[in-house]
Amino acid sequence: MIRIALETQKAEHRRQRRKADAALSQAARVQPRLVELEPGRQEIRDALVEARHEQASDGGVCHKVGSGITLSAAILAGGQARRLDGQDKSALTIGAHSILDRQLTLLRTLTTHIVIVASDHARFAAAGVPVMADRIKGAGALGGVYTALVDAPSERVLVIACDMPFLTRPFLSSLIEQSAGTDAVVPRDARGLHPLCAVYSSRIAPHLKACIDHGRLRVSDALDGLSVLEIGPERLARFDPDGRLLLNVNTPADYERACSAATTETAGR
Repeated sequence: MIRIALETQKAEHRRQRRKADAALSQAARVQPRLVELEPGRQEIRDALVEARHEQASDGGVCHKVGSGITLSAAILAGGQARRLDGQDKSALTIGAHSILDRQLTLLRTLTTHIVIVASDHARFAAAGVPVMADRIKGAGALGGVYTALVDAPSERVLVIACDMPFLTRPFLSSLIEQSAGTDAVVPRDARGLHPLCAVYSSRIAPHLKACIDHGRLRVSDALDGLSVLEIGPERLARFDPDGRLLLNVNTPADYERACSAATTETAGR
C-alpha cells in the first residue's frame, strides 16, 4: 500500500511539473511579441547596435567613449607668414570659404574637441573653438605642437597647419586609424615629411619640451628617437589623385594654385 501511495504521489508531481513547464513554454512563446508591439523601442535598439558597430569599425575615429575623449585636434595658426606679407593664412578664401572654415568643418566630423594654437585670441574669436597661446614663446612650429599636446584631453592629437585647404576626411581618418601604438603618424611625399599634418601621442610632450630646451626647434628633428610611422608617397596616392592634398599656402604662387584647384574642385562636384 505504501509503495502504491508513493507511486501515486510521484505521478501527481509529474503532472504538476508538466503543467508548470507548459506555462513557461507559453510565456516564452509570448515574449517575442512584446518587441513586435513596441516597434519604436526596437528601432532605438537597432540604432544603438548600429552606432556601436560603426564606432568599433571606424578605427577609433570617435568623438567620445564613455566620458573620455579619444581624439582631439589642433590647428596651428601662430606663424608670421612672411612670404605672404604677414597675411593671416587661415583667413584666405579658397573657393567659397576661408581655409579655417574648411578645416573646422572637416575636423568637426572627426572630434568634438578642437583648439586653435595662436597668440592672437581676438583674431579667432568668432571661430567657435578655444584658442590657446603658445606655452613656450619663440619655439616656432614645434612649440605649437608641444602646446597642442601638453594639455590635450586625449591620448591622440591630430595636428594640422592652418594653411592646408585640401585635407580630406578619408585621409585624416587613415592617419588616425594607424596611430595606435605609435608616437606619431606622419605623411611623407616627394618633398619630404609633413609633420604639421600628423597624429601625435600626447605622451611625447616631455620629449618635445626637452628638444625645445636644447634648441632643437625643427619638428622633423624632434621626431628622432620616437616611434614614427611614415605614410609614404605610394600610400598617399590613393588619397591624392590631384596632387593637392598636402598643399600649403605659403606664397602668392601657392595661393594662386590653391584658388585654381578650388575652381576645379567645385566644377567636379
